[in-house]
Amino acid sequence: MRVMVFGTFDGIHAGHVFLLQQARELADELVVVVGRDARVTDLKKRPPMHTEDERLMLIQSLSLVDTAILGDRDDVYTVVREYSPEYILLGYDQTFFTEELEKKIKEFQLNTKVVRAKRYKEGQHKSSKMHPSEEQKPAFRQMIVPIALVIKNGELLMTLRNDPENPRFHKKWELPGGKLQLGENLADCVIRETQEEVDYIVEIVTPLSRVNIMEEKEKNYQVCLIPHVVKIIGGEGNHSDREVIEKRFFPLDEVLQKDDLIPENLAMFQTVFQELKQVIEKYGL
Repeated sequence: MRVMVFGTFDGIHAGHVFLLQQARELADELVVVVGRDARVTDLKKRPPMHTEDERLMLIQSLSLVDTAILGDRDDVYTVVREYSPEYILLGYDQTFFTEELEKKIKEFQLNTKVVRAKRYKEGQHKSSKMHPSEEQKPAFRQMIVPIALVIKNGELLMTLRNDPENPRFHKKWELPGGKLQLGENLADCVIRETQEEVDYIVEIVTPLSRVNIMEEKEKNYQVCLIPHVVKIIGGEGNHSDREVIEKRFFPLDEVLQKDDLIPENLAMFQTVFQELKQVIEKYGL
């Protein structure tokens, strides 16, 4: 069953993920249509914080999504005709283009059903809240950070961070990973960061289904941690002394008990723990 979702996704948040999770429950195939810059500007009376290509790249990175595309420049309904979804799932407060939607579905002679998603949390995670006025503070930004869950003999690789200028992270355990660079896809980022930090060449086994969003409200940005399970296929394992003091493989249960693990990494690991165990068993890692 094909389900279609429309959105701007200008700074993805937990409400967006909740919407896509609801769509995923309905779908064998989930298609997400990302709004064009010009249409977003016309609709919201301001340009988006992130370009259409940046917003598309982020949605493409989510394992919940099978296909992510940009909307048509001239006619927002064109993609409905092209993809003929069984369902269109609208956000709980989504109103743009919806008045004509049912009419267009009949015009295209489709059997598409239009349904509303449940709201995530009352008064929280609404995109408009992410756009403070210029008088208040700078525009909200976000950082995309793919994370490598390197598994060997059922154990997880972690590194002891070398960052003396940042006491919060220095000599704390963490998972390999780093900021997505311009023009780089998620898999390439995971492979590059793992090789740079610990000198292992890895192969992607599978991305996990959870995207963990860490908000830094005081600094007006958020970090999206996107975990990928990987296996070692080469390299010497000579870690970078500039970034890493030590590296070590840990049993999964031991990771949950570590009090010297960077909190954001621990929070992410807790959310994917059960899924990770299933992946290890499925692929014999």
